[in-house]
Amino acid sequence: MTLKIAIIGSCVTRDSFEYIDNIDITVYLSRFSLISMYSNKPNIIPEIQSNVTGFLKRTLIEDFEKKHLEVLTSNNFDYLVIDFIDERFSLRTDVDGSYITNSQYVRSHTNADISFPTIVPRLTHECLGKWISAAGYFTKQILKILPQEKIVIHEAYWVDGLKDSDRHNTYLSIYYNFLKVLMPKANYIKVSEKNIQTDPNHKWGVAPYHYKKEYYEEFSKKLIRILNI
Repeated sequence: MTLKIAIIGSCVTRDSFEYIDNIDITVYLSRFSLISMYSNKPNIIPEIQSNVTGFLKRTLIEDFEKKHLEVLTSNNFDYLVIDFIDERFSLRTDVDGSYITNSQYVRSHTNADISFPTIVPRLTHECLGKWISAAGYFTKQILKILPQEKIVIHEAYWVDGLKDSDRHNTYLSIYYNFLKVLMPKANYIKVSEKNIQTDPNHKWGVAPYHYKKEYYEEFSKKLIRILNI
């Protein structure tokens, strides 16, 4: 039997499915913050460069036009897997108070700086408050789609000892623990410390969240037990 999986998160989760058979990833929502997801749709949508296509263009449109929930509700899947590594991005806001995620692709492939001139930095109490509000709404909407037992939270963290790792991991811990309060019956996976190491030869390049293969192998084994495949 092939299970249908939805992912809300980043490559740390998506790459793990290379180690799992009989899986159909029907939804992959990436490169956005929950703050942006539940912001009002902006009056002026940033322009995307004409050479941007495929997955990258789709993620930008989903974020700008707030299509994430629509995508989730219009697709069928058996389990939802979530990680918050993409909550590292700052945000941009416009004069009407709408937010978009200030990913590297927004900065390099759009004119978002014109209609969204104000940067909202991460790792601040202000941003954390906005995230908690968005996460509360997010959880209510997700539980209308799936029961907690069909949700997997991938507690992914930055590799220790690298620039800003401690600060980002402090906030990631808050994010994951907040979901444990809201969804105590969901499934939570955290890879052992010995396998949270950067891979200098990672296919996506060196980053504090691009791990050695042992990380993905351990995560996939734990996930397989939950999925019962």
